[in-house]
Amino acid sequence: MKYVEPIRDREIIEDIKKRLFQEADKRNYILVVIGMNIGFRISDILPLRVRDLKKEK
Repeated sequence: MKYVEPIRDREIIEDIKKRLFQEADKRNYILVVIGMNIGFRISDILPLRVRDLKKEK
């Protein structure tokens, strides 16, 4: 398995977010923003549903 480093350059991160936002499917943009801001792995984010985010926990 390869070792992966996080992207630390803010300009690259903003460019990724801008390109994803410009695509027709906003789902990927939302997944990336949630992952960056909360620190979840993609395997933790994919099973999430709207009802999970509306819980008062």
